[in-house]
Amino acid sequence: MDVVPFNESVIGEKTIIEDFLVINNGVGEVDIGSNALIGLSSAIIGPFLIDDKVILVRLIVASGLDHGCQDARVSSKRAALTRKILLIRFQS
Repeated sequence: MDVVPFNESVIGEKTIIEDFLVINNGVGEVDIGSNALIGLSSAIIGPFLIDDKVILVRLIVASGLDHGCQDARVSSKRAALTRKILLIRFQS
């Protein structure tokens, strides 16, 4: 886990976090609900909200931040950084 104390990071009860997962809350909070499963070798970068009972498979990158790469001529280091809360809901 790559977490900082000034942004919240919550993992709900009975949630399974598989090996080699990166959770990063440096840009915004990360809230993972109860009874969720986050797959092997994935990355969750805040701001990010995951509902209860959500299953994310292995080898994914889910990020609430965007380096503003709309113009391919501009380096991502110089592009504007935007944040939007990414929300994944469980739907039965």
